[in-house]
Amino acid sequence: MEDNIKFQDVGIVSFDTNADTKIVYGLTDSTSINHVVNSSEIRTGIGNVYVGEVYESKSLEVSVTPTLGNFSTMAVQTKSGDAVTNTSIDVPYVITREAIDDGASGTEIDLTGFVPVDDEVVVVDKNNELIASTFATSTVSLTSGNVGEVYYVTFKQTEATADVLEIDASEFPEKVKNLTVQTIGYNIKTGKKAGDLFIIMDAGLPDGNFTLDLAKASLSNTEVTFKATPKFLGSKLGTIVWVPVA
Repeated sequence: MEDNIKFQDVGIVSFDTNADTKIVYGLTDSTSINHVVNSSEIRTGIGNVYVGEVYESKSLEVSVTPTLGNFSTMAVQTKSGDAVTNTSIDVPYVITREAIDDGASGTEIDLTGFVPVDDEVVVVDKNNELIASTFATSTVSLTSGNVGEVYYVTFKQTEATADVLEIDASEFPEKVKNLTVQTIGYNIKTGKKAGDLFIIMDAGLPDGNFTLDLAKASLSNTEVTFKATPKFLGSKLGTIVWVPVA
């Protein structure tokens, strides 16, 4: 294996779910591989001098942050990459609409394209004051609205084919299989590609934590950390492979 190789690119991470679905994080902000050794110091004698270390355990971790929002990241952290189902569900909407003249000295809101469940809608103004209203056939009639003013309209609508990820307090992340990190190494003298680096693990367990930060004018992504797990009764956590350019 070569030395003096420069690694400057983010890695590509791939793995298989228990249902053998292949998931690839190809666009990443960062990928880190952490080899952690847990130990306790041995100190003794006058001055409590350090004389050695008792090694207790070892772990190999991979942390990856996809560049773009990734639904499978949340699924893996919640249960598994196959936890997302395509099903029918009632979704609560909040939309903004400008009130228009209803042609009869009143005001209305055009809700074309939406079908509120049980024709139930709630309308509030910018001060969160409730505006009495009724809904019928794509139109919300306001009893005291002003033409040209923008209102918030809330309602539930049945979505027949939505992607749904249930977060259940009794379910925890499942192991993934064939967890691999791949990146490129460069020759420090020529700047050219020197080879491909692979970190290969038979299995990894997601840490189960994610945070989705929503802020204006920024990308929101979530980090997922996998801790390598050896095969049953085994101790091998992973393998590092360097494939030099031919």
